[in-house]
Amino acid sequence: MLTGLAIRKAKTTEKTQKLFDGAELYLEVPKKGNKRWRLKYRYQGKVKLISLGIYPTITLADARQRRDKAKKPLANGI
Repeated sequence: MLTGLAIRKAKTTEKTQKLFDGAELYLEVPKKGNKRWRLKYRYQGKVKLISLGIYPTITLADARQRRDKAKKPLANGI
């Protein structure tokens, strides 16, 4: 599980980093640009990504709520 402190301390490096929170939610820290929340999921056997917003506009708590909201239709096969 990620913490607010770990997110704030995340610095850009030569490669894009992925800081995983759990349940396929992660914070992507690119070489350049803003940190962004991503949700990785499978639908019909294919891996898909959803962007949940830019950090710090979307906080960790907000990202977790958006993850849960996005996963409900997936659980129902939509």
